[in-house]
Amino acid sequence: FILLFFYFSGHSQIIDSFNYDFPQINQSEKLKLIMSKLNTILNFSEQNNINNSDRQFSIVHFGDSHIQADYFSGAIRKILQSHFGEAGNGIIFPYSLCKSYGPKGLESTATGKWNASNILMSMENNNIGIAGYALKTFDTISKLKFQFNDKFSPASSETLKIWYSLDSSSTNFYLNEEFVNVNNTEFESGWGIKTFKSRNIISGFDVSISQKVESPSGFSFLGFELDQPLKRGIKYNQCGVVGAQFPHLINNAKLAIPQLKYLAPDLIIFSFGTNEAYDKNIDSTEYFNELNKFFSQLNLILPNTAIIITTAPDTRSQGRTPPNQININNQLIKISKTHDLSYFDLNRAMGGWGSLNDWYKNNLVSNDKLHFNASGYALQGKMFSLAFLENYNDNFK
Repeated sequence: FILLFFYFSGHSQIIDSFNYDFPQINQSEKLKLIMSKLNTILNFSEQNNINNSDRQFSIVHFGDSHIQADYFSGAIRKILQSHFGEAGNGIIFPYSLCKSYGPKGLESTATGKWNASNILMSMENNNIGIAGYALKTFDTISKLKFQFNDKFSPASSETLKIWYSLDSSSTNFYLNEEFVNVNNTEFESGWGIKTFKSRNIISGFDVSISQKVESPSGFSFLGFELDQPLKRGIKYNQCGVVGAQFPHLINNAKLAIPQLKYLAPDLIIFSFGTNEAYDKNIDSTEYFNELNKFFSQLNLILPNTAIIITTAPDTRSQGRTPPNQININNQLIKISKTHDLSYFDLNRAMGGWGSLNDWYKNNLVSNDKLHFNASGYALQGKMFSLAFLENYNDNFK
């Protein structure tokens, strides 16, 4: 049994001296099953002789700018890992090389010509996966250089995994001499993971392109992991893209489904809806149908993975009221019920329609009123985590 931060007496809670409604995460069969695995991990000991795969609980959290900034997802990760153990941050992408922001503490530079893309762009031959971004080059002198500083939060490791895609076998890549390639796994869908071991704790690395023939073929950098396979606890993959809508992930990340199949996460969290809420032309029927097809496919390839959808928070971008906020959130809840998924009504947790004014008065919102500040995101993350832990407690009283 986990002692929650606050005792629960009904659904109206006082968190950080602020009154909120407190919706639960509705139970589903899959959510109940993964809570059982979490309980096994929590009570893990070396004497239990459980397999390495049972040491870790994998979460993939998709979303928009609220997730890319890693304040909301970061708060959830910190709280859940403090209870169940820390097994890493999962895939990491150098957003700054795509003229975006983050991650903190990662200094990234690129040599040669690289083309940046993300799921906002619809391209016939894109190589974008769960990270939502990709860097592609045809330049044989191209190089990527990464250095971690003291603000870099992922735990230290001696094992590095590079997620990549190659257009042909004539192109390859290598790291600086400190690293030794110990494994390479390639998939039919056109991407791969190459694993390297370092002689020391990794503080940075270089990725260089090698070409077997004069005619260059494309190499795509899809992200990296600092792997900790023997750590017990939660591995939390944060995959956000500024400006993204749910259909961008569904339609423009052709490698997302194959990569999720490879990861076989225990839990996927989807936090979209904010950008859709401001789209006056969105067709709610078409939106629902796209999600319906996507979750039908996802449930087939990941029959044991639990899914939680969070509704879009209340926002007012530059004084504009989102015309479709209520409609989009209703569609997200409807799709959850259609596929027996779980959902957390973040909008209701904030106080519902119009609650942003109270959040703004309490210094929890950025000046653009579209995003929240660090304190606001931390509070939202705490709300989700409390609901998640309450669900866990309900299963293991």
